[in-house]
Formats: sequence, structure tokens, C-alpha cells
Amino acid sequence: MYDPTILPITLVLLILIGIAVVINLYKFIPVMITVYLGYILVVFISEPNRANQTIIEKEILPVQSDNVVEQPTISVEDPVKDNEIKEIESLQIKQLRLNQIRISEGIDIENRKPILPATTFTDTIPYLYCFTGVDNRTGPTHQIHHIWKYNDRELTTIDISIGRSVHWRCWSRIKINPEWTGKWSVTILDSNNVEFGSTQFTIVPSDSI
Repeated sequence: MYDPTILPITLVLLILIGIAVVINLYKFIPVMITVYLGYILVVFISEPNRANQTIIEKEILPVQSDNVVEQPTISVEDPVKDNEIKEIESLQIKQLRLNQIRISEGIDIENRKPILPATTFTDTIPYLYCFTGVDNRTGPTHQIHHIWKYNDRELTTIDISIGRSVHWRCWSRIKINPEWTGKWSVTILDSNNVEFGSTQFTIVPSDSI
């Protein structure tokens, strides 16, 4: 990839060489050329590392299924840097770890945080979100599953792809019908359908509060 600093550095080098020729300081020309070539070498060696530190953000558009609106939205923070790889691999962490799971009324997308998380909601709430933070520091990309259950009956499953990060934050959303009062739960499965997290909450009639 092209580094924007190469062109100005090259121009400075040519100017310095011209000055050295004018004042008869030829012995400094090889030194300047050596420093310049060393800089170019460092730029090209470090470029792949910069690409590996790119923060990734992705959003999946809503889909409609049996009156349940599903909207998994995916974001990543705290990506693993190359200088941490050997230390992490020495720990031999091979499975996903759940950092956080919250049911909330909304999502602060800019700060990637749940809005008004709780364990009890009224039947007037239009949507509920399952906010999840996952430790996937060893990678590679995994597909996890948010399984929403109402009164112990599976209502919908939302698939979310997560990348390599020590704290990959993602969330899914469903539309809530007013008659869906009762006990709810969300179970988190990894790509091997192994459960690694869950949470429970309740929806109650608004006139009961």
C-alpha cells in the first residue's frame, strides 16, 4: 500500500543532495541515501501490521419472520494486535467467552452500550434488544446464535458473525407483541451449538405496575 509520507521525504532528500553537491559535501550523499532507503524498508515492513489493526464494523439489515423483526447489528472494539498474538496463544484459549449479556430497550450505537437494561419490561415496549460482549481473542471468525424463547418455547434464532477481538460487541432485536407477557430467555450458542451464556427476563402487563 502507498504511504503518503514517501513523496515529501523523497523531495527533501533530493533537495539535500543538491545542497551537498553545491557546497562540495559529497561524502554526506551516501549517508543520506542509506537513511532514505532504511526508511522506505521500515515503511513497507510495518504496512501489513497497520492493516491487521483496522477496526471492523458491520450492520445486517432487518428481516421479517413470523411477525418477529430480527436485526442483528455487529461491531468490534479492542482488536487483538500482532504483538499480543504469542502471549495469547501461549494461554491456549480455544473457546469463546461471554463478557456481558443484557436485555435492554435500546442500543446506544455511537458508544455501543445498552440503553435502559433491565430484567422486567411492560407489554407496551415495541422492541427488545439482547446486547452481547464476546471474548474471541484467538479468532478466527465465529457464528454465534441468539435463541429467543418465550415461555420455554423457541420463538426465533438470530445468527451473528463475530470477528477476532477481546470484546466484540453485538446485539439482536425482536419485535414484541402486547400479548407476549410472561417469562423470556435468550441463550447464546457458539458455532458448534455449544451454549456459553444465557439470560432471563419477564414481560408484564402495563396495568400491573
